Amino acid sequence: MNPLHQLGFTDLLRESEPWRTDPGRASERQWWAAIASATDLLREDWPSLRAAPSPGLLMCGPLPVLGDQALLEVLQPWIWMPEVWYRGLSLPAPCLPGAEETSGTVMPQVLALTDEDPLAREQFCLLLTPALSLVLCYRDGDRPSFQFSFEPEVLRHCALMLWQRTVRVAPAQARWLQERLMALPPVEVNLGTASAFMHRMLAHLESQDAVPVTQDPAQRPEHEDVELVQALAHEVQTPLTTIRTLTRSLLRRSELSGAARQRLESIDQECSEQIDRFGLIFRAAEIDRQEVMEPPRARTALAELLAESLPRWQRQAERRGLELRLDLPESLPAVVSDPALLAQALGGLMDRCTRNLPGGSRLCLAATVLGGQLKLMLRTQASEQPRATPTRELGRLLVFRPQTGSLGLNLQTTRQLFQRLGGRLTVQQISATEEQLTVFLPLETDHAPGPAAPR
Repeated sequence: MNPLHQLGFTDLLRESEPWRTDPGRASERQWWAAIASATDLLREDWPSLRAAPSPGLLMCGPLPVLGDQALLEVLQPWIWMPEVWYRGLSLPAPCLPGAEETSGTVMPQVLALTDEDPLAREQFCLLLTPALSLVLCYRDGDRPSFQFSFEPEVLRHCALMLWQRTVRVAPAQARWLQERLMALPPVEVNLGTASAFMHRMLAHLESQDAVPVTQDPAQRPEHEDVELVQALAHEVQTPLTTIRTLTRSLLRRSELSGAARQRLESIDQECSEQIDRFGLIFRAAEIDRQEVMEPPRARTALAELLAESLPRWQRQAERRGLELRLDLPESLPAVVSDPALLAQALGGLMDRCTRNLPGGSRLCLAATVLGGQLKLMLRTQASEQPRATPTRELGRLLVFRPQTGSLGLNLQTTRQLFQRLGGRLTVQQISATEEQLTVFLPLETDHAPGPAAPR
């Protein structure tokens, strides 16, 4: 085998006999299907992932591969990109993780690869978590190829390749990366995990294929409608994730003026909101097409979920001139749901309210226990009599508001989403200027009082 610094992931995996697919133009579709499959597995492992002392490490290039903000917040990606990109974007020199971070913002590590480096011509993803170790690689060219492997020895070599390159350009970061890699050794191949990954990958590939000619023509438009929604969500999320990653790298620059920093933070916030919105749309489309199994339900510490989400919701309200009040008990009991998807769904409700209210309006988030359920209420009070705003249904899932240009899930789809989470959503028009959205969630059996609610 050649020295590691002379190899790309494709070369290494080819010599190591990984699981691979046939070369050809379908390889790029296989790459994106594999990314979607890995995302599915990470979401299913969300509760244990967040609770782990070392949740995981995502190393990828030349761009971030995951569009799920919650996962990126936990995995804090390291990104290697071609040096010509790095210079062209005028990115700041790398700094140690945790340094110069703005409040509530996870800063990625962005490092450069020389133009001669084989890795600069590949798309790759090395993922290490306590439950899932996986490497994916796609190389374009005359004979495009996609390969992946779960083998711990292969993953160790891939990690060593990235560490050696980091030593050359950022020695301080290399020491920190070495500590992370030692805390997250590749786990042994689990046949159940590998089988689940392959099953989901095939499902995502099938969803990308055209509708069979033999299908009933009456069913085709409905099927294609949801496919279009998925494609739209993916195409919007990918560039926005890239913009947000580069914006957060620029925020590391110590010489930024206050005005420049404020503008970059606004870009970061807007990208995050749009990524969240289209991430929720994509998940709803997956569920509608039954491409994913029933979301795994587990104990969900609602107080912790709200504590993580409220700062972002507060900033969202402030940007639109709204007041967000809290009326929460001292402690909140745990509920049974899918924590990651619940956070997305609640964020979708908040987004729906903040985008449709005029400046000066108020929102109040309250919670009470009602029998065996937790009742979470979001009440809005508009500052003025709302004008009639026409909406347009786009297919089965989406609603478009021409006056504001906003696109989101329609009410029926949102209700179905909460049903899949084990809960229920009701919408009540209190008066011409007041509306209340109420989410009912099942309490954990024999629940103990939860932590204090955020204030």
